[in-house]
Amino acid sequence: MAAPGATRVDADDIAAAAVVLAPFVVAVGVLAAVAAPDAAQRAAADPVLQSVAPAGGVWLVVGLGVAMALAWPAARRPDAATLRRALGWGALGAAAAAAVTLALRAAVGDHLPAFIPAEESAGPGLAQGLAAGVGEELVFRLGVAAAVYLTLARRLPRAAAIAAAAIVTGAMFALAHELPPAGGSFALDHVVTRALIPGAAMTAAFLVVHPAFLVAAHAAAHLLIPFLFR
Repeated sequence: MAAPGATRVDADDIAAAAVVLAPFVVAVGVLAAVAAPDAAQRAAADPVLQSVAPAGGVWLVVGLGVAMALAWPAARRPDAATLRRALGWGALGAAAAAAVTLALRAAVGDHLPAFIPAEESAGPGLAQGLAAGVGEELVFRLGVAAAVYLTLARRLPRAAAIAAAAIVTGAMFALAHELPPAGGSFALDHVVTRALIPGAAMTAAFLVVHPAFLVAAHAAAHLLIPFLFR
């Protein structure tokens, strides 16, 4: 599949990415309604999801996703061409996630590799597994990264704004995973890994490739990994 047109990322592209993420938000709600997480699954969930469990956990992610899917497009009103481009990048992102996860499954079998956090396996259940990835995109990419980048891009060269957004988002992503009840260990390998890869590197991809590519790839991976790995 050919790339659906390179473009310099702007607020309209981010708004369109919120639309691309919306079906994954709906899927979280459907999965939670069909098979609500039990106590063991809640205990195995992503640390960020556990930290907001008292406020509703999975359903908080659904509510935030609906709000983002309405607020971003209402604020920016992306045109049809921008939406089509975002859908194309989203399809590429989902396809890339499928290719990588299937290749990993073929290479290592059904046991999740050590470099992937255990909370992304089948343990937390499909609803919580998908909610973790969707929630991270809503908060850290459509929220933190977008705010930092769009604020600084008016004042700094684009590369500097991207670098700043990646650094800030990476730090906040890592710290958020240390919140109680599941966090608090501040294990150096976990902090560094989370800050560098799902935090900074994925934020750079969000702003350099296309926001829709990254949000769809991350959400699709969180849907596929629980199917493929124990």
